[in-house]
Amino acid sequence: MVPSLITTHSRCLLAFLFLLSAPLDACSKSDQDLTQPQVEQLRSHIAKYLEETGAPSVAVGVAKRGKIVWEEGFGWANKEKKVQATPRTMYSVGSLSKPMTATAVMILAERGLIDLNVPANTYLGEAKLRAFAGTPEDATVKRLLHHTAGLPMYWHFYEGELAGRPDPETIIQRYGILTTPPGERYEYSNLGYSILATILERVSGKNFREFMRGEVFEPLGLRTTSIFDDPPDADTVAPRYIGNKEVSTFYDYHLRGASAVYSSAHDLLRFGMFHLKNRLDDQKQIIAPKSIEEMQESVDSRLTSSRYKIGWDVGERYGYDVVTHGGVMPGVRMILLLLPSEDIAVVVLSNGDNIELPRIYDPILASLLPDYRDRWRRQQPGQGPGRPGSFSPPAPLVGEWSGTITTYEKVLPAGLICRSDGSVTLLLGVDAGSVREISELASPPRMQGGLFIANFKTELPIQEARQSPHTTYLKMKLSENKLSGFALAVCEKEYFGLPSYIELSRKKVQ
Repeated sequence: MVPSLITTHSRCLLAFLFLLSAPLDACSKSDQDLTQPQVEQLRSHIAKYLEETGAPSVAVGVAKRGKIVWEEGFGWANKEKKVQATPRTMYSVGSLSKPMTATAVMILAERGLIDLNVPANTYLGEAKLRAFAGTPEDATVKRLLHHTAGLPMYWHFYEGELAGRPDPETIIQRYGILTTPPGERYEYSNLGYSILATILERVSGKNFREFMRGEVFEPLGLRTTSIFDDPPDADTVAPRYIGNKEVSTFYDYHLRGASAVYSSAHDLLRFGMFHLKNRLDDQKQIIAPKSIEEMQESVDSRLTSSRYKIGWDVGERYGYDVVTHGGVMPGVRMILLLLPSEDIAVVVLSNGDNIELPRIYDPILASLLPDYRDRWRRQQPGQGPGRPGSFSPPAPLVGEWSGTITTYEKVLPAGLICRSDGSVTLLLGVDAGSVREISELASPPRMQGGLFIANFKTELPIQEARQSPHTTYLKMKLSENKLSGFALAVCEKEYFGLPSYIELSRKKVQ
């Protein structure tokens, strides 16, 4: 069968675009609220999209000028129990936890208990950050907030009970390594925000869950926001789904500052409104307006081009400045967007993994902002990015490289062969005199901003990664006769990404 040139996906979007262009009186104003016909159009669009994707549920919310103008749930928050999603259904929000953690850090900074510009090690115990590149003194608290402290990528989710999980000090000892000089590069690091949670605990004398509840959630009136120590079983909490199947075992992030929060569309709108300086009558001013501004404007003095500020990703979409953060984990997709110039907050939450978030928030913003709508409509529906081309390595990369991968357990001999035809081979030693050659890749290699990136279908021999099949993802800076960065053990089920330091030198031609 020859597929139609206009897919069902595209027909739905074209129909929605046509409805958006209808001559509603409110559409002529740049500061319009949602009209009832527009809400009905959005409801129809979201319901069709849920049916199209098979996603379990979506909850959405819109606030403008300090008022919630629309919030609604769609689908089943719990498919097995037939519990419908509502604006107050609690979802695992993944990395949307980070701006909340950053807000908590700013509370203690205002009280003079944390200095953002001193080394993070100042507030840590015996387990401290170690440097393979740069110096730990340059890894400041603020650079943890900016993701510029030199830490590699890292994540680890644990199933079931808390007992038996590594404590924060153990995690810092194993993975608190600087693989890039602080201030040199933005590298999104969950470990950095986990370390910030540890700093909060050590400075405040309270555990992270208690501090967040007493200093952030309750003062802002976030009544359907929490961090769970045990698997939640209330009908008000949406379980996660991968495809059409519920994630059978509760999983949690062992260090809570990066991804542990559960919240609702209603509460996230309230949190967003606070950060738009629309403090509601029942909310306390937990941080000053100048701190809110700093969170959206602060940059690393050595990396002023980075979009990531303090807990927020700040950029532009269809002509509007946006302050945003998303969350992606197994069975988790969500985003909170703030448009400060328009005083708008939009949130989209889903407990599935098959939702494309722009398919929901773009139509909402297009309904509110005619200029946004006009720019958005110029897209060609159904047109996606082209296929990546074959790898053409730069001349300085071609050749043979040798060195080591330093795991938390031992130092492994390692090497790389890069050929001019774009083929690459990883050499990985397990024991003395035993070297494996791996040429099979999980994804095509590439160069990006002076970094060589490749994902090999092989496992790293470290104890913590042996629990599940994984690949070895390399991200290394190419400099004169040297490759350095991190080797990440990446679980095929997305449950962990565990970094080690890798450094290779060019082999001299005999």
